[in-house]
Amino acid sequence: MDTYHVLDLIGEGSFGKVFKARRKGSGHVVAMKFILKKGKNDKELRNLRSEIEILTKLNHENIITLFDAFETQNEFVVVMEYAQGELFEVLEDDKTLPEEEVQKIAKQLVRALYYLHSNRIIHRDMKPQNILIGQNGAVKLCDFGFARAMSCNTMVLTSIKGTPLYMAPELVQEQPYNHTADLWSLGCILYELYYGQPPFYTNNIYTLIQQIVRDPVKFPDPISPNLKAFLKGLLNKKCLGSIELACSVTTAVRRRSKKKNIQQIVRDPVKFPDAISPNLKAFLKGLLNKSASARLNWPAVLQQPFVAEAPEDHRWRVPITQHDAAMKERLELLDCLRTVAPPRLTSGSGPAGRTKEGGMAGGLHALRRSADVMPTSQRQQFEVFSNATAEVLATCTDQVMLTDTLKAVASAADAATATPVQSAIILERLPRIGFLAPLVQRLNSNESPEVIQLVILCLRTKKKMLTDTMLTDTLKAVASAADAATATPVQSAIILERLPRIGFLAPLVQRLNSNESPEVIQLVILCLRTLMQPENGSVLSFPSQRPQREVTSILTQREETRASDIAVRDHIAFELLKKPAEPLQFLCHEATTNESGQGESALKIIVQCCKWNPSFGAAFVQLKEFTSFWAALLEMTADVATVEGRKKVPLATLSLHAAATLLPPLKLNAAHLLDAQRMSGFVSSALAAVCFYRAPTSMIVEVDVSILAHASAAATLIAFVHRDLRDIIAFAPDQGLVDGLLQIAASINACPTRPVVPRAMGSSYGFPEYGLLDGIVQMISIMFTDPESFLFETGASVVQGDKKSAFRLIIDLLRDSDSKSELSPLGLLSALRCVHTVVLRQRERAGSLQCLADTVPPYASDPPGQITVTAVVVRQLRTELLRHLRLWPESRGGGSKGVAAHINVIVQILSLTFLSSPNPATQAEYEKAVHAVQQGMYREGLMDNLIHSLDHTEAGAWGQPFGVVTRLAMGSQHFAKALVEGGGLHPDRMRRILDAKRSSGSLIADGLNVLSQLSRTSKDYYQPIHESNIFEPLLQLLKHTDGGIRAKTCNLIGNLCKHSNFFYDALCQHQLIREVVARCTDEDAATQKFAAFAVGNAAFHSEQLYSHLKGAIPALVLLLGSQDEKTRQNAAGAISNFVRNGNTLCKQLISDGALAAILKVLVNDSFALRKIALITLGSFCAYEECRSVLVQMGVVDTLRKEEATLMKEQDPTVAKYIQRIRQRLGIATA
Repeated sequence: MDTYHVLDLIGEGSFGKVFKARRKGSGHVVAMKFILKKGKNDKELRNLRSEIEILTKLNHENIITLFDAFETQNEFVVVMEYAQGELFEVLEDDKTLPEEEVQKIAKQLVRALYYLHSNRIIHRDMKPQNILIGQNGAVKLCDFGFARAMSCNTMVLTSIKGTPLYMAPELVQEQPYNHTADLWSLGCILYELYYGQPPFYTNNIYTLIQQIVRDPVKFPDPISPNLKAFLKGLLNKKCLGSIELACSVTTAVRRRSKKKNIQQIVRDPVKFPDAISPNLKAFLKGLLNKSASARLNWPAVLQQPFVAEAPEDHRWRVPITQHDAAMKERLELLDCLRTVAPPRLTSGSGPAGRTKEGGMAGGLHALRRSADVMPTSQRQQFEVFSNATAEVLATCTDQVMLTDTLKAVASAADAATATPVQSAIILERLPRIGFLAPLVQRLNSNESPEVIQLVILCLRTKKKMLTDTMLTDTLKAVASAADAATATPVQSAIILERLPRIGFLAPLVQRLNSNESPEVIQLVILCLRTLMQPENGSVLSFPSQRPQREVTSILTQREETRASDIAVRDHIAFELLKKPAEPLQFLCHEATTNESGQGESALKIIVQCCKWNPSFGAAFVQLKEFTSFWAALLEMTADVATVEGRKKVPLATLSLHAAATLLPPLKLNAAHLLDAQRMSGFVSSALAAVCFYRAPTSMIVEVDVSILAHASAAATLIAFVHRDLRDIIAFAPDQGLVDGLLQIAASINACPTRPVVPRAMGSSYGFPEYGLLDGIVQMISIMFTDPESFLFETGASVVQGDKKSAFRLIIDLLRDSDSKSELSPLGLLSALRCVHTVVLRQRERAGSLQCLADTVPPYASDPPGQITVTAVVVRQLRTELLRHLRLWPESRGGGSKGVAAHINVIVQILSLTFLSSPNPATQAEYEKAVHAVQQGMYREGLMDNLIHSLDHTEAGAWGQPFGVVTRLAMGSQHFAKALVEGGGLHPDRMRRILDAKRSSGSLIADGLNVLSQLSRTSKDYYQPIHESNIFEPLLQLLKHTDGGIRAKTCNLIGNLCKHSNFFYDALCQHQLIREVVARCTDEDAATQKFAAFAVGNAAFHSEQLYSHLKGAIPALVLLLGSQDEKTRQNAAGAISNFVRNGNTLCKQLISDGALAAILKVLVNDSFALRKIALITLGSFCAYEECRSVLVQMGVVDTLRKEEATLMKEQDPTVAKYIQRIRQRLGIATA
């Protein structure tokens, strides 16, 4: 902080306040964002560091530059480029822009988004407020608070972030999305720049969502054809590429039948051998498909005439580019850009003891302090000294002494290798004294993290440390240590998290060059492969409803450490991307040619780099060596029907995983390499592996794990191709494909040990990256998304009509969520999405929700009674599963984000029961089925599960599940009671739900609605509501910027006072009454209405709060003239209650004109209001001071004139109210 002089507050971003500042010494003006740590848990802090890290990797003229980032005790501080204004301000000032200016902005934003997407980053919060205008008119994209880097195996995301006005249809529908969501937002922004408002604009969030999903985008004239075509492409509601072009079928299908002994090879894309069955022939012919349009995507966006590069662009682009380059160069010269310094080791300072070890430490301290060349006469002494060092390293048990010795060794090595002479004197003796062996033996899980870090520091493979004689031994030791480090998740976390920080990985990667010996190359690749894709070590079971206790214990321990395995993989990928790119080129060449016999390991390293580093895939597919690499990869297929083919199965399986990993960056950055003819052969081989797979027919025959893994990987690949590459290669799934998928699933479930090992992609540090069932479930789920799929049989019951048992497989997998499941969190999510799709399709096709009521045969362990699909879905919310899923790494589909995605899909399924029948003729039957389904939900404890599911996610993800909680509680007394009994009103939960600063408006509204419903329903809920301690949050909500929230808060306070004066003391103590009185003059009409309702109920039961309520009288008098009848009723009722329990407020009411206003109501308003006026006048007449004033106002004559019209309504209470007034005025009955 001492480096900067903070100037003015210039705004508030998504995470904190932003100040204008000046760097001391240079005078450079910057923007500083201060993000408070208070209120954020460790997970949120790690996420913030991750988001900041995204910015540090970006370097583009149209993206805001991060200069510096650091932490104080209480804050994160991010120092960024200072820009002059927001695009939002331009809109406010100018309303619209001419097309030429829109075009300039569009071209810059397209370049910025293409850069982000090429680095596999989705912005996720594109809006005018996040687009800054810099010098020379430069457009700068900023505020990556919602940005998210995509792993290469997760092209589709599901969590929702962003601004509703600019959100794509798939986002507002809670559907999976990808980078094209940013392109939709871009279209909305450009549309607003040109027309003055977004394509869809309304203050009602629900109406807005419906418009975004259903309404067509209108393009009023005048608008040029190029701009219109560009906006139409961006604002296409169909997000996933589905431009299905016809492609030829070049298939190599090999099948050996034991009965017929037939081996047929098919190579002709048109002719098919007679031996092929009709089903398979039809299936292969289904590769031809018709085309359909979709939202613009890369690289088509860049080719649009409206944003294509034009020669005249250099006039405005060159100044922008030059200014950006000059700024960064100046800052680099001034040393203002962020740099990451390697950690420095500090030595202990205590005096050495008198033991042998103490003497050794003293000697090492002396050596560490000396950087002089050692005289020849001291060589013998140094040799004894080094032998003693080796002995200490091997036998020392004192932690302080051991760490001090290791620090000395590390420093001595650096001092000893300062010059060639010193290196020759010292390093020539190290191999002879057995120095490395005791050092390597210290690499085990029993040592402290500090010891492990120091050992690795001593072993780091900098060239200056290693003589030729030592290099091989050291690499062998490192390879052995790496293998040991990956044995268990906890052990790997302790060791691996330190590798990037101590400079261990960079010199290892630099050894990948043609100048090294074959043995060194082999050992370096072995080390890297072991770190990137460990083959050995334990493999934990996936999250399940019945997790093993020891697995939960390991996950709990691992949660306390950072994701060190990802950090190591990301760091190695980063080192490989550094220029010169010789190590990466070497790996690519080795994977292609297998020249050093390490081709398979090289391929594994590349695949893992693509998976875990956002930028690697984009850079790798653009290497000139990639073309030959990709061609070789597509040839790595195997015929599992031959003995020779079986030997190639592991490599073929690896090639399938590699292709599935590389296809997303390839499609985005080098789509020209996705040749349909070449791809079709590869995909056909994958299809054959699935279609022709057959499970063992006997329990005696053991499942071949390698062939099973190959078939599973093939299913994953074809699922990806069918979903995301239809514009290149399309096929029509048929019954043969379904049969193969079911056979693979049967074999997986028959495996004696699960998780199934060995795994094609290694142990992945104990957390498998995928489940063998994932691809099967994904493919079936995709098939069900097609409304015309043959999987949908006619009739209302999906389960009974499921002749291929595809849907039954999905339900069984969800039921069998035990510790042996081969369904990863992402696979589990696909299974739940499949259920949602099937239920939705059945509702649309048959006008029924019978699918949720369908039953499946119970297991012996199940409780008595039938098991419905609803029960299977609700049980996915059980605490054991969610706890296990939360502890599972977020990078593998777990963590709080994984739990949120899991819960949201279940909520989407359950929410279908809130919809009305699509066919009015069957409404009664439909409602009966819905009632039966909701009864099943209640029996399964849905409310309790939903409430406790919130504990496993961040509050930002509570919106959807708590929305269902609210709907259920407001629609049923049984669910309302279950909400209270299940802990739904726990103070911590309610505090987070009603948090005015952090919670979304919809979540707050649901919380207020359910509290209002409970308090309105029965006074029995008053005590649990009081115990929820919601008073401070309510006070803040009464000041909320959203008028709807203020209105609902007033309504709740009114209901809290409905049945008794139970809450009077608390409302007064927490200043809520004072604030409600102030809301009577609110600018929002609905807030005024409910504020009048609240003050009226606060005065109903006693005069306890009269003195606090009197300030509302002037406002209530004015509200008697409101255009809204309900507001007038509430105001009249409140005034009536102000004299219901005493005359304390009579003088105030008289002086503020309340009596005259009530008389006016009696004469001029509706019957309902006139009736309330009679009640109020009767209350006034109880007090002499009011009676006299009313008489002076002519109340007697007024009453006589209005009586006839009032009595026409034939309401018996009217006569009673009139009689009461007459009695109190002392007037004889007419």
